[in-house]
Amino acid sequence: MSLALLKSADNENEYTPIELAEWREIAVEALAQKELAAHLEEALEALPEIYREVLIVRDIDGLNIAEASAALEISVPAVKTRLLRARLMVRDYFVSRSWASHPGSGKARP
Repeated sequence: MSLALLKSADNENEYTPIELAEWREIAVEALAQKELAAHLEEALEALPEIYREVLIVRDIDGLNIAEASAALEISVPAVKTRLLRARLMVRDYFVSRSWASHPGSGKARP
């Protein structure tokens, strides 16, 4: 890139550097990511195997429905059903943990 491209159109002698986002890891965010990863691992371990395996091949490994069906040797409708149930179970796991940590909250809001 030539220096001429970096000069402002208004004033040839004026240069304003691009502002970049903070690149250093922020301790609070890093801790939150580690906690989230630990909770996600717990949620995955809590799933029955048939739901865990379909969730892993679809949402972690990134296989499409047909590829997951072939890899798991189950039908496409079975992949879809198990995946939906697995995602709902993980959601419910996080919701129950979230509401359980707040005193006086007996159940999740509708």
